[in-house]
Amino acid sequence: MSGMDLVTVVDDAFYGGSDFEMLEKLIFSEMPRLEEWLKPTVVSYVHRYGFSIRLRELALIQCPKLRKLEPQLYVDRLNIWLNNEVLWTSEFLDWKHINAGYGELMLVGCQELRCLPQEMRYLGDLERLTVISCNELVSLPDWLPKSRSLETVIISSCVEMSSIPEGVEQLRGLTVNGCPKLRL
Repeated sequence: MSGMDLVTVVDDAFYGGSDFEMLEKLIFSEMPRLEEWLKPTVVSYVHRYGFSIRLRELALIQCPKLRKLEPQLYVDRLNIWLNNEVLWTSEFLDWKHINAGYGELMLVGCQELRCLPQEMRYLGDLERLTVISCNELVSLPDWLPKSRSLETVIISSCVEMSSIPEGVEQLRGLTVNGCPKLRL
């Protein structure tokens, strides 16, 4: 879904009679007014144990007002690109609805990102974190190296990055380039 400037809510009309069992990749792109992604209310969509979506990839690209994410998501790869400013504030509390099951979180060009929210620690079994061109990001959070499944961190072209928490260098893979203020 891209360029839908007037859409503010993803709701029952979006589901259109489907429970998305076969959906593998979902992209919300250039949706400047999107504020809420609600779980369906129509009973036929909701399974005995509730409603959830299993995706290989979810991308949120330039959805600056997204503040509510109700469906339980199981995502192998979560991409957050460009302007998604509410995601980085206390106004967005739904990180707990995203389970990054043995997957990757990729942050690209998020200029409004200054630090990763504490709530992101609930992403689950995250194996790989990639941060590219997030020019205001100063450091990675202390909880990051405590993640039980994290194996690889890649940081590239984050010009204000000046520190990483102790323990990140112990991971299987750490790649840092284009971060002139960071001293390892």
